[in-house]
Amino acid sequence: AGTLNVGNFNISVSGNSTMSGTQTGEGKIILSGGSSEHSLLGTGSYTNLELNDSQGASLGANLSVNGTLTLSQGTLKTLSRSITLNGSFAGSGAGVISTSPTESGDIIIGGTNGGSAGTLYMAASPNNAIRRFTFNRTGNGATLTIGNETRIREQLNLINGSISHGTNLTLGITTNILTAKIVNGTLITPPIFNSFTGAYRLEYGDGTLLSNSITTGTQGEIPSSNTVERIILNNNTQNTITLGASITVTGTITFTNGKLILNDKDLTTTYTGTGVTGNVNSYIVTNGTGQFFRNIPAANTGNFNFPVGTEDYHSLVNINFIDNSNMSAGKIGARVVGSAPLVGETVSYLNKHWIFTDDRTGTAYTYRPTFTFNNAEVTGTPSQLMVGRFEPTVWNVFPPSTVTATTLTMQTGSITVPLNGDGVLFSGLSEPIGVTPPATVWEIIRDSEVHNTLESLVLAAGLDGALEGQGPFTVFAPTDAAFANVPQEILDALAADPQGALADVLKYHVVAGTAALSNSLTNGQVIATLLTGKSVTVNIIGTNILINDALVTIADIIADNGIVHVINAVLIPEDETSVNNLFSNKINIYPNPAKEGFFIDCIECVNTTYELMTIDGKVVRSGRLINEREQISKGDLSAGIYLVKIFNEKGFSSRKVIFE
Repeated sequence: AGTLNVGNFNISVSGNSTMSGTQTGEGKIILSGGSSEHSLLGTGSYTNLELNDSQGASLGANLSVNGTLTLSQGTLKTLSRSITLNGSFAGSGAGVISTSPTESGDIIIGGTNGGSAGTLYMAASPNNAIRRFTFNRTGNGATLTIGNETRIREQLNLINGSISHGTNLTLGITTNILTAKIVNGTLITPPIFNSFTGAYRLEYGDGTLLSNSITTGTQGEIPSSNTVERIILNNNTQNTITLGASITVTGTITFTNGKLILNDKDLTTTYTGTGVTGNVNSYIVTNGTGQFFRNIPAANTGNFNFPVGTEDYHSLVNINFIDNSNMSAGKIGARVVGSAPLVGETVSYLNKHWIFTDDRTGTAYTYRPTFTFNNAEVTGTPSQLMVGRFEPTVWNVFPPSTVTATTLTMQTGSITVPLNGDGVLFSGLSEPIGVTPPATVWEIIRDSEVHNTLESLVLAAGLDGALEGQGPFTVFAPTDAAFANVPQEILDALAADPQGALADVLKYHVVAGTAALSNSLTNGQVIATLLTGKSVTVNIIGTNILINDALVTIADIIADNGIVHVINAVLIPEDETSVNNLFSNKINIYPNPAKEGFFIDCIECVNTTYELMTIDGKVVRSGRLINEREQISKGDLSAGIYLVKIFNEKGFSSRKVIFE
């Protein structure tokens, strides 16, 4: 008891050490030369402690070291006690800390002077399983290095400082819930999220950097076979976290600061209470095809909120179910995208719209939506806005009882049809509107603001008259952005042969004799096109519909003589003589689906350029094909569908590849 001032001297102990008081001075207590395992007893604190004995040591009480804990040789066993270190570790790995999966040993590293806390070395598996690990070291350059395999069983509290670990850190073993609470700290390298039967609880705080993403499936990722129990985002500095793969959350989602970016991934919560909170600075960004899904119980009359928005603006929507007695349980997805289609002559409108999907069965139910927006997103006067519902080529306007500068609320009126049984979306606009469906599929293309290239090519090929015919037709219409991905020399070559190659390419986008609604398409369906002998294949993946490798971005635009589906890529006829498909039958891509990478075999493709694109057209990798066989690695790409595009000055070809 009391104070033991060792000055600048060291004390060697060959037996047990009991410290019930406080050690001072610059010297250290050294455990060495023992004939059996040392035991560390007492509730006091050491300044500097060293284990330098192959006999090792065990804790008979919680250990507190304010200076340096040196592990020169031997094993320091926690035996369900905690180690609190306010200084730093020293040692080369010959000495280690042992915590077994059955022990409740914790390690807490603090300190206020910044700098390195040294390198932590753990015993070999399974004695490298820390129950709870806390790193809370303030000051400049506060960091800890994990030198070998280390597992955290139940809780990681990264409050302040950075942890550097290569790939030595594993989170989760067999517990029911693993909590990763990361407040001001940084994990310099993604940890390994071990596959286990429990659920993860993730809390992100100010300054957090966890590979800047929540992902699933492989090293550095939450396993896709597991769920996340809770997500808390409270992050002022590193203010975006990207969802690297679709995940399900069983509990609450709280956004205080920072945004969760979905891209093409889905976030689903099975929590049926309010359970999801956000604000104007913190919400779910639906910047791609990904949606935020909520499970809705059968016969529910509650209020469900969807804190979604664009990258610039929060766009909370609440759906208040008034009568749901005849509906089965299911889930509703929501996302916010750009300007609403076919705004027509309306004076005041929002330049965005909300899209909903609904997988439940049953007849119509009654609900009232509330939408929030930013005044900068309004063309015209916000107070003149009403709730507009698009079904799917006509806007129906519902006058709300409450209109503020930033909110539209349906209170006196209610909507009694499914949210998305027929492709329904919502926006805010003024009355009247009543857009009349175009008479022909050609008029849809001609009047569209995003099909100028397609319009000019149809006119050049002289096919506009055919598309004004009786039909019925199904037209897959590539946007201007889709044509922008085609090399200009290819477009020039097509334009130079308007009645031949150009007409063939355009006919490949048209199905004659049927008007195929999206809900009538089936996965793997092969549909003959207007180009003789050539067919397209339907691929349905989740809520996405692909025609060959092109994603349907807007479905079921109905005309008197057919239907138009907007797609994000130009369809390529499988004909090696086609000017826009030069290598079609000469390319072999394998394995497909691929796990870690795939090969491109193509003799004719030597010295050509390749691009690897997501299904929404974003180029994620590119380069030159130098050899007849080239390997493309998956790297840090997420699982999903990609498009491989190979081209030179004479033509191009594309192939779909799936990363598992």
